[in-house]
Amino acid sequence: MPPDSAPIVPRLEWLPFLSRRDDVRWIRAWEWAEDTYARGDETMGRGWHDDRHTRLIATGANRDLFERAGERLLRYDFYPHTLIEHSSRAAQANRSLRLNDRIVQRIHVVPGLLDAVTATRVSDVIREPRRLGLAYVTTEAHLEIGEWWCWVEWPPAATLTVNLRSISRPGPRLPRWQRPFARRLQLRAHAEGLARFAALVAAP
Repeated sequence: MPPDSAPIVPRLEWLPFLSRRDDVRWIRAWEWAEDTYARGDETMGRGWHDDRHTRLIATGANRDLFERAGERLLRYDFYPHTLIEHSSRAAQANRSLRLNDRIVQRIHVVPGLLDAVTATRVSDVIREPRRLGLAYVTTEAHLEIGEWWCWVEWPPAATLTVNLRSISRPGPRLPRWQRPFARRLQLRAHAEGLARFAALVAAP
């Protein structure tokens, strides 16, 4: 059962540079957080976003590049740290993410002024001959509801791509007046995450 002293809710931290930013604490405290999304929920209501993106990384890619890209993604090395930082037991142990690992995200809503600290659970790990990646689902300690997928794909044509799918809607803890801003931040994170990841993988 969860510790009595740790309510399972997302956190908003004002002036985070003044705090200790002890995100390891939240890995422990939110280990019991329950999922807020199950696949198919988006078919039973309104207000869902279904974002799908594909970005070219390289043409003429070989297996080594594909596997290095997959390993980077399986360590959640994706978003620019100016937008999102993360903590997990996997990162502490210097290993890839596994099914059911928790990821604590520190989202820089207004850099230097306001951070949102949230938690997700790894809901799938993709390890196929030509696809590598992962998915995570939101928990009670998150402002959104949904699931995020990201994978690299290396078809026989040797073109390496990174692909993202995000099914989401605002959660009840996100006030209605904040939702347009949150949506813009989400779309910006998609675009900048894909661009950063592709550039890092393609770099010599």
